[in-house]
Amino acid sequence: MTGLENFKKSLLACRNKELLEKKLEALELSKLELIIMKRRYIDGLFIKQIPEFSGVSERWVKKVHARAINKTLDGLQVADLLELGIPLKVTSRSLFKA
Repeated sequence: MTGLENFKKSLLACRNKELLEKKLEALELSKLELIIMKRRYIDGLFIKQIPEFSGVSERWVKKVHARAINKTLDGLQVADLLELGIPLKVTSRSLFKA
């Protein structure tokens, strides 16, 4: 499993969805990126379910999701990750690169 997959898994496993939502809203994500991140990591939808709520194709959701994950990695600080319960051993962006 790559570091990116571990990061995504950590976001899905986050127990405080309300805090995760606030952290995502504080990032500089586009409206579509935020919708996709919320649907995936707050609501727990699969990528193939998100087009129904976003108005774009599954292929486009995948592209925007990848961009949003990178922005999330860049935007979250160590303190944010700790608050969300994401292990410190995975806080370095280099660990998440494929």
